[in-house]
Amino acid sequence: MLNNLFNKQLAMLFVGNVFEFYNFSLFVMFGEQISSAFFPNYSGYVGYVLFSVGFAARPLGGLLFGYIGDVLGRKTSLIFAAITLSLPTALIGLLPGYSCLGTAAPVIVLLCRLLQGISINGEYIAAAILALEKKEVSQTFTSCVLTAANSAGASLALIVSYIILPYKESWRLWFLFGGIGSLIYLWRRFAYIKESDEFAKSNSAGENSPLANLFKRRSASIFIIIGIGAFSNAVSYSVVVNVKDFVSANNANWVRESIRFIMIFLPIFTYPALGILFSKTKPENVMISISLLGLIFTYPAFFMLSNSSKIIILTGGLIITILGGSISGPSKAVYKKMFPIDCRCSGIAVGKGISSFLFGGLSPLLNVWMIKAASFKLVAGYMTICAAISLASLLMAKKKFTGF
Repeated sequence: MLNNLFNKQLAMLFVGNVFEFYNFSLFVMFGEQISSAFFPNYSGYVGYVLFSVGFAARPLGGLLFGYIGDVLGRKTSLIFAAITLSLPTALIGLLPGYSCLGTAAPVIVLLCRLLQGISINGEYIAAAILALEKKEVSQTFTSCVLTAANSAGASLALIVSYIILPYKESWRLWFLFGGIGSLIYLWRRFAYIKESDEFAKSNSAGENSPLANLFKRRSASIFIIIGIGAFSNAVSYSVVVNVKDFVSANNANWVRESIRFIMIFLPIFTYPALGILFSKTKPENVMISISLLGLIFTYPAFFMLSNSSKIIILTGGLIITILGGSISGPSKAVYKKMFPIDCRCSGIAVGKGISSFLFGGLSPLLNVWMIKAASFKLVAGYMTICAAISLASLLMAKKKFTGF
């Protein structure tokens, strides 16, 4: 009975995460349309800036929804985060453009993107912790399955971006679908989702100072999480956003889009496969092995993207996808071990939020600068450094925490 209930709950959490990451990813997939509608008088960097803004808000979301999760419960945090992510998505679909509202339009869009960034971190982390704090579940498998939902949501956003509808503003329909659809689904999934076993039995419910406890006792853990996420964030988001900057313009557009599609779509299958394969293996050992491979193969794989051969380019993209994607699969199970129940939501959400901003949100802008200022070799070297940071952080965590 417990397994049947948890399987249904895990499925509900998975679909919910798909909706939320679909909503968050729409800004990337429809970056040109959004720039044209709301930022017509600004430079081509608007898409990168909007992307970064969503990540800049993630640490704030970690503080807010992490606090709610530690005080009021993981389920409560999840509900509020899902609502505040869905509403601005729907609003973007309805908002008149710059030609109608003037400067108010881009300001509102930026605020909506900030709300999305604040909310996505809280929703994602609360869902993962809620699932991982259930009894008798494989930590590695559960973490990998929920991480696969991120890719599923981004894949859905990518697919709808390829669908051409007969009128110019058709992209707005996909924002309305995501925002309204997520709200409609909200009532159904939370009827089945129960509070986590560990939180329900703990004495931390109603704790009024989880953040004070966090920064007093577990500040080192936050820095370790920031480092662990360096490689997966830098690699994954850089390829998705910068693929046109990485791959030579001499190559057909289908080559660039194929790499982006591989990076987004393939993890839907590789994450669960990894979780099944290593379901009885400690998640930190899985991540250490992958980060070591990343340290060795990341530089040549990224360098392959600048090659003139389509086969070599696609092979490089496949290697990057496997390495950069796989390492983040078991990560939530590793993070869970690093914090006690009373500040677990806050600790993971803050650390993950800062890491996502530093290595995920800023990397696309940094990549463009490195390519224009020097060469693509700097990008390959930067990604290798990120792999080294993740490996060192994992080894530090393994040494520091006796539960590892």
